[in-house]
Amino acid sequence: MELSNFETIMKKWVQTDTQIRLMNQKMRTMKKEHTMLTKTVCEYIRENKMEHRKIETSDSKIEYYEKCSHPSLTYAFLEKYLADVISDKKSVDYIIDYLKSKREMKKSWDIKRIFKKGMKKGTAKVRESNENDSDADSD
Repeated sequence: MELSNFETIMKKWVQTDTQIRLMNQKMRTMKKEHTMLTKTVCEYIRENKMEHRKIETSDSKIEYYEKCSHPSLTYAFLEKYLADVISDKKSVDYIIDYLKSKREMKKSWDIKRIFKKGMKKGTAKVRESNENDSDADSD
């Protein structure tokens, strides 16, 4: 790969990285709004005893339901509840260490973007490079 091709690829990578950061920020904002709206709608449904009604929209229907979810299974959780059935702390510690050692490790090469001091993540403008100034050399 020639240097000019590499510089073009790096410039495109930075532009794409910026777009991803901006879209992720927008998604976080939209998810917060969605959560607030969901809470408001659920309260209205409960207050007006509409739990069994289905709300039709132009392309779907909306149902009210009770969502059950489990938090992530953590080593602290395992340790706490293994201690309920295994009284020997050394055995519990051995099992936790054994489980940790058996986790699969996936390795791959990647690149990351480290912003200069004073730059907000995701808001930096991608600067145009010319023949004497390379994004690849400065980032």
